[in-house]
Amino acid sequence: MVDDQDVKNRRRPDYPYVLQYRTRWSDNDQYSHMNNSIYYHLFDSIVNTYLIEQCGLIPKTSPLIGLVVSSFCRVSS
Repeated sequence: MVDDQDVKNRRRPDYPYVLQYRTRWSDNDQYSHMNNSIYYHLFDSIVNTYLIEQCGLIPKTSPLIGLVVSSFCRVSS
């Protein structure tokens, strides 16, 4: 498992792939916090975008599919 301090010290340049994603008004609660289930919608969309743009996947014609077989969220502040 990754050390909590290591995670808190990470910065954007530590990640080789970054994708900005626009959220909708309904993705947030009354305190402007993003709803937990939305994180997984974003993960799915970003993984699929990566597979299409970086790996050449063509979903409509490819016999292959991309799967996220394990995931978890760790919120650091």
